[in-house]
Amino acid sequence: MIDKGVRKEIFGLINKLKQRTVNNGCTENEAEIAMNQLNSLLKKYNLTMTEADVFESKITQLDIEVDKESVMQFACYGLSYYTNTQIWKNSFGRKTYSYSILGLKHDVEIAEYLWDLLGSAIRFSLVKFEISNLGASVKEKRSFTVGMASRLSSRLKEMKDQEQKESGQQWGLVVQSKEARLMNLLREMGIKFSYVKNNSKYDADALKKGRKEADNVEIHKGVTNNPNSIKQLN
Repeated sequence: MIDKGVRKEIFGLINKLKQRTVNNGCTENEAEIAMNQLNSLLKKYNLTMTEADVFESKITQLDIEVDKESVMQFACYGLSYYTNTQIWKNSFGRKTYSYSILGLKHDVEIAEYLWDLLGSAIRFSLVKFEISNLGASVKEKRSFTVGMASRLSSRLKEMKDQEQKESGQQWGLVVQSKEARLMNLLREMGIKFSYVKNNSKYDADALKKGRKEADNVEIHKGVTNNPNSIKQLN
């Protein structure tokens, strides 16, 4: 079981990493380094967790408000899968939305960081797309961002599957314990998800460009053999 002092240090490091984004003034390289460190922390923490830790850890819910329907909805599955959280969209009228992230406290913090980081990457790449495709229609711009978000989602799933394969049965049991606890809580809360079919039509070429651009976003594991790597962030 993880010592409380170590757990506190882990949460503190996560909070530091969450601030290292392009939107907060970091360079792309600095944001990438933070992302790598975060992934290293995620893997290390999950490997040291036990099923007892899962049931002792606090579950929290984060609500992210957006002023319009976010393209990040197309990345929600991968984010949820990668961080062992449950993510859903809430609708309040026709133009007001929010997203909820439910999970263990540190998992929600990681999901929030990834939400901000991937959102920044999509917005930055959209600007480059607009410069390279002057006069692009709203449909083409939307298609590009949807392509990026959906591909980023699938990449997160691929990463998680590979990590779990490398980590073996112990981590798999921890993940199952997290999922079971969250599903039980959702039932207690009376929350049931409904899936809305996406009938939107997209520009095939712009969609393809978005998916290709998503492969250039650095979200690899960043695992290091240096046992003191996390402490370097202090």
